[in-house]
Amino acid sequence: MPKKHKTEHPPEYLTILRHMLGANSSRPGYRNHYCAEVNSASHSTLLDMAMIGLVKPGRIINQGADRYFHATPAGMAAVGVERILD
Repeated sequence: MPKKHKTEHPPEYLTILRHMLGANSSRPGYRNHYCAEVNSASHSTLLDMAMIGLVKPGRIINQGADRYFHATPAGMAAVGVERILD
C-alpha cells in the first residue's frame, strides 16, 4: 500500500488558516472564521483556498463589503487543529 504524503500548501495559506483557527493561541480551535474585504488580495487568496477545499465561503456582511470564510476539516488538518472548541 503506498504511503500518503502530506500535501504542501503555500505559506500564505497556512498563515491564514492559523489565524482563522487561533492555532498559535493557548486554545487552538477556539474560533473558525476569517473576515476579508471583498475584492481584496486576501479575499482572492481565500477563494483559491476554497477551490482546493481548505476553506468554505460564509456569509457576506457590511452591505456586501466583507465576507466570512471558515476552515474545512482539510484546512484544520493542514495546520494541526483537531477540532473546534465549544
